[in-house]
Amino acid sequence: MVLKGIWGLLIILSVSSSWVGTTQIVKITYKNFYCPFFMTWFSTNWNIMFFPVYYSGHLATAQEKQSPMKKFRECSRIFGEDGLTLKLFLKRTAPFSILWTLTNYLYLLALKKLTATDVSALFCCNKAFVFLLSWIVLKDRFMGVRIAGKP
Repeated sequence: MVLKGIWGLLIILSVSSSWVGTTQIVKITYKNFYCPFFMTWFSTNWNIMFFPVYYSGHLATAQEKQSPMKKFRECSRIFGEDGLTLKLFLKRTAPFSILWTLTNYLYLLALKKLTATDVSALFCCNKAFVFLLSWIVLKDRFMGVRIAGKP
């Protein structure tokens, strides 16, 4: 239990350090090279390229060894009986991709106009927007208790 807590703390520190570092590097980069859309594309590609690193770690530590194709088929079951089709993939991922690109682009665009502290504080509020969107789009029940963080 203590080991899980230490790992959790290390992950939190790593993620927050990477966000702070990225924000500061972008602010410095904007002095000579202003390109928020390119930086959005670049950072998204880095996220995609780190998935094989994550999956390698998963394979190394998993109790039950599975081939990548078997794992892919298992994960594809969430899309229904037929599994993952191109049409279904685009239908489910296109809205997310648009929101991802727009969110990151606006975050990087805001760094040109505001201080890094203000932009980071606004970005941390995204959980509230996710909750509101889940209420509107997914017809999730709105309960005051969930705002307080209780199930």
